[in-house]
Amino acid sequence: MDEGLDKWRSEIRALDSEIIARAARRMELALKIGQYKADHQLPVKDFRVEKEIIERTRTMADSMGLSPDFAEHLMTLIMGHSVREQNKLHQSKRSESASSLKNALVIGGLGRMGRWFSQYFQSIGFQVSIHDIKSEETPETYSRHHDLNSDLNRYEVILLTTPMAATPALLELLAKQSVKALIIETSSLKTPVLSGLKALKESGAKVASIHPMFGPDTDLLVDKNILICRGEGLSSEEAAALYFHSTSAELVMIDIDHHDQDMLSTLGLTHFINFLFGISLCEQALPIDQAKKRGGSTFFEQFETTRALFSENHELYFDIQALNPHSSELYEKLRKVLDRLEQLIQTKDKKGFLNELKRADAVLRKTL
Repeated sequence: MDEGLDKWRSEIRALDSEIIARAARRMELALKIGQYKADHQLPVKDFRVEKEIIERTRTMADSMGLSPDFAEHLMTLIMGHSVREQNKLHQSKRSESASSLKNALVIGGLGRMGRWFSQYFQSIGFQVSIHDIKSEETPETYSRHHDLNSDLNRYEVILLTTPMAATPALLELLAKQSVKALIIETSSLKTPVLSGLKALKESGAKVASIHPMFGPDTDLLVDKNILICRGEGLSSEEAAALYFHSTSAELVMIDIDHHDQDMLSTLGLTHFINFLFGISLCEQALPIDQAKKRGGSTFFEQFETTRALFSENHELYFDIQALNPHSSELYEKLRKVLDRLEQLIQTKDKKGFLNELKRADAVLRKTL
């Protein structure tokens, strides 16, 4: 029996070596492709190819009796590393054939999400221009559009990736320009921008409202959601079909009137819980470096999630809480849950505490 185990383990070791060798060869080829893209001024990311690879991987895995989810996860790790390595090679050069490309304008294009969308639209065949109040230099792969009061009709699409507080005025400015382009706004909340959307619709412009549910560090769109906001006079579904259907992102249709209420759970609550954890952790008697040495898997998972969140856009986090007209409902429910749990613990009501967990567990399990 031991001889059999040794034989199988020996074969596994050989397969492990082969897997690493194959991964190294794949990376070698990916870097050659990355160099070619750099030499020919092609964008690093091709989200359509990403979708094709994932679909092919899942089909192949299923035919071989391997979990498609596992195979997708493995391939996502490999592709993500390839993209990051190709980015290191990519030299910014403006394409000589740019005049033959369709034109897109990204307003707020020097912000982090603006840069993401600039790269995305470039990857699907657009010559991208950027408008931004920031004075920093525009990357050489993009043009700079300085004046929003002129020359807007050369664009097929105009995308806004601007702070929520600034977006309504920009939408109303565009409404005065008789813009022919499809205008897409990407705000994390929709109530603050409804007036601007209304002005655009009344001007006869085509306007769409979407909400990318991911951050600017996203390399791949596998398992990522883009909310497509439907509403009277909106062209959001047209925008989704034109510019996002060929990716591996999940396009989720949502009524714009329900968007901010839904965001209480998916943004407001999740952010707020992380605020509580991060701020409270910093105020504990145990220093964080010591807490990390004493922490278990749950602590580390929560710590990494919170640390990543705190490294992002603090002003946006404030706006998501402060500009959502439903936020008070969230805080009231949080207080009630905290008071209820505290009462059960203080009174040593084990049965009541377990019932709370059992009730929530039953609901959570339905999503598996």
